[in-house]
Amino acid sequence: MEFHGPHRSIVAETVVPANPAQVWQAWTTEEGLRTFFSPHVTMELRVGGPFQILFNVDAPVGLRGADDMRVMAYENKKMLAFDWNAPPELPEIRPQRTHVTVYFEGTCGGGTRVTLIHDGWGTSGKWDAAIAYFEGAWKEVVLPRLRCRFESGPVDWKNRPDLSVLARKGQLLQVFDQEQRFSQAYPHTVRSTSMGVIRYLVPAEKRGFIAYSHLDERIVDQAIADQIEFFTAQKSDFEWKVYDHDTPADLKIRLASTGLVPEEPEALMLMDMDHAPDSFFQPTGLDIRRITRSADLKGLQSVEQAVWNEDWSRLLINLAKDLDENPDIVSVYMGYDGSKPVCGAWTYFHPGTHFASFWGGSTLTEYRGKGFYTGLLAQRASEARERGFRYLTVDASPMSRPILEKYGFLFLTFSTPYNWASPAR
Repeated sequence: MEFHGPHRSIVAETVVPANPAQVWQAWTTEEGLRTFFSPHVTMELRVGGPFQILFNVDAPVGLRGADDMRVMAYENKKMLAFDWNAPPELPEIRPQRTHVTVYFEGTCGGGTRVTLIHDGWGTSGKWDAAIAYFEGAWKEVVLPRLRCRFESGPVDWKNRPDLSVLARKGQLLQVFDQEQRFSQAYPHTVRSTSMGVIRYLVPAEKRGFIAYSHLDERIVDQAIADQIEFFTAQKSDFEWKVYDHDTPADLKIRLASTGLVPEEPEALMLMDMDHAPDSFFQPTGLDIRRITRSADLKGLQSVEQAVWNEDWSRLLINLAKDLDENPDIVSVYMGYDGSKPVCGAWTYFHPGTHFASFWGGSTLTEYRGKGFYTGLLAQRASEARERGFRYLTVDASPMSRPILEKYGFLFLTFSTPYNWASPAR
């Protein structure tokens, strides 16, 4: 994002699959910087020490890149600050110095959230070109290259990687967090916030859920206790869905230690339909029908319970209620072999966002591999696109993930639901 007004700044963020000590080493040693930033660097980790990142060593001295930059401040494995200059093609402001701060924060998936803030910009129009340049440089080159360094190994400077997919993954995860976790509205719920946590209560069902958290390790125990106290007072169970890029690094351990019970992790998969091939939306020719009446959901319940061997009655009650009372936000599809229901899935459309989320997608064992799952994807994606939604999300099981990847869904991160059963119920 970019903040406008008298105090403009660029904020760029990514999650790197390495621990903070490893990412700190990459940013604060010459050896580490050469693995992702540039092959030509000078770095001394001390206040006032050189932090030179050169991109064109054949240019005249002073025009080779970030010439003569300096370390301004640091906190071991947590923060690095340095000054920075504009590129040589902006000679009017290149002699000026701006300010970059990089923060390193361990995530509960074992990775590191890297947040970069670039500020110190002037307010006149000549600074706009520099801001636009660094918006792209940090978000589309440097941070994706850092992530690539830990996913695929150090950058081969003679054969540089295509960063477009990595850059897009980072951007999409930020959009998902903002629209689906931070600001999303849900029917039949009461929203409240407490200590960096966004929670929802469903009073009629005596249940709730945590949609978003961004916690400092100094307050995490109190924040967890606050949620347990709140939902217990409401005599409600609740689910805390933890994403691997959430903080702090030991959030999952702390939740489990207080009695929250984890389920199996799910892969967050996302499709940007602006990049989907036309073939993705083609029907398979199988008998797949949209269900519009809640009375017709019994077949879906029978499929889900047969596939998962679990009681799906409460979920189907909620789905039926939404079909009857909020038909604009949900659609249900089922596949049939004659009159026999063999697969089922549904979509929730999220008003005010770019997202539609896919759920279910279950197929009876003897009907797998025949195209029913693909047909459910195509039918639901076509409807979502016609209704103006751009992104599709799926919390995928290990069985579904490879199918989704085959059709162009991107894996963004893992999520793990943690459940609390209220003792007051």
